[in-house]
Amino acid sequence: MSRSAGTSRRCPILTPLFAPLSGASRLRLVFRRRAGERSVDDLMPNLGLPQRTVSHHLALLRQMGIVARRRDGKRHGHAREGGVT
Repeated sequence: MSRSAGTSRRCPILTPLFAPLSGASRLRLVFRRRAGERSVDDLMPNLGLPQRTVSHHLALLRQMGIVARRRDGKRHGHAREGGVT
């Protein structure tokens, strides 16, 4: 079996894993998580995106297990999953 044949078989498996990180905005959100937990309101000015867009991107990253959400009253904090910084 050639190396390219093995890679071709793995691509369909790996594509959904990397899809959430394919957009520049989502990737920037992941890098912002390195600084610790932040709310959507904290992220909006740094990313230059509206609340709705930031929330949407975070929801996709949560579904993939890349970020976690912690609720504190009405405020939701988002951090990288597992507390990895």
